Amino acid sequence: MCCIVLDLEWNQPFSMRSMITTPVRLHGEIIQIGAVKLNEQLEIVDTFKVMVKPKYYPYMHRKISRLTQISNADLAYGFPFKQAFAYFTAWCPEDAVFLTWGNEDFKVLYSNISVHKIKGYHLPKAYDVQRAFSRQIVKERRQYSLIQAMDMIQEPACTAHDALHDAMNTVQVLRHLDLPSLLNDDHPDIPYSQENGLQEMNEDLFDTKTEAFAAMMRRAWICPGCSHPVVFDNWISQNSDKQIATAACDCGCAYFARIHIRKNADKYRCHRIVYPLTDAHISFYNERKDIVRYKAERHAEYEAIRLQVHAC
Repeated sequence: MCCIVLDLEWNQPFSMRSMITTPVRLHGEIIQIGAVKLNEQLEIVDTFKVMVKPKYYPYMHRKISRLTQISNADLAYGFPFKQAFAYFTAWCPEDAVFLTWGNEDFKVLYSNISVHKIKGYHLPKAYDVQRAFSRQIVKERRQYSLIQAMDMIQEPACTAHDALHDAMNTVQVLRHLDLPSLLNDDHPDIPYSQENGLQEMNEDLFDTKTEAFAAMMRRAWICPGCSHPVVFDNWISQNSDKQIATAACDCGCAYFARIHIRKNADKYRCHRIVYPLTDAHISFYNERKDIVRYKAERHAEYEAIRLQVHAC
């Protein structure tokens, strides 16, 4: 087994209206791939870095340009994503596993693969070093930035927001962790966990609840068991602020998901929590489905009576 410590930098749309939404929502288009190849002793065997010329968000967002110091002129020297990704996958050995700081890189990579219609490549398992750091070093459920982690372990940090530099910084943190424990994690590639569920935040703000619900409903869930996407498509209402659904992966894993909407000033924000499916979830979902069906039937009856009265 070979460990690939991966980091990505990505551009973002200027507005919600300009965001690519099919076949998946493209929250970020990759502009730089950086990676470090490690042996079993966590010694650096090789490094990889490539600039990517974006297709969908071709002009740098001012905030991203300020963070990464990547300009529009720099993008002109990048490779198209398909070519850059081909170089990267050729560099990765077949027995590779990915290690990333947080789980956003893996999600962004998956969405870019989907949007660029790259077929025949299955992403290896990815493990969250940030989550392992919180568990093993901090021993609390709190997320720390990579720079904060470097300061806590008192290691000199490379300049942040460069894909290769951040991968090198992640390697430094990784050397302070118990790697076998990290790789034996039952839930690779998952977001911050809460109450036995796996929570995903959508940081976007929406004008209506309908838009907020729809945005999260369209998001694919990456199965921790096989790293393949799982789609929840049987959403029903739990109440005015929550939607629930179930889904099964081809690998045999099954999940229960809940989307929760919160109002932030005059806008709406949402998050989704995904749980391993239990008998209690199935019972609750079926109960709510019966209630929704009953309400729909009663509404249809009421509408039929109203139309009859109006016709008279």
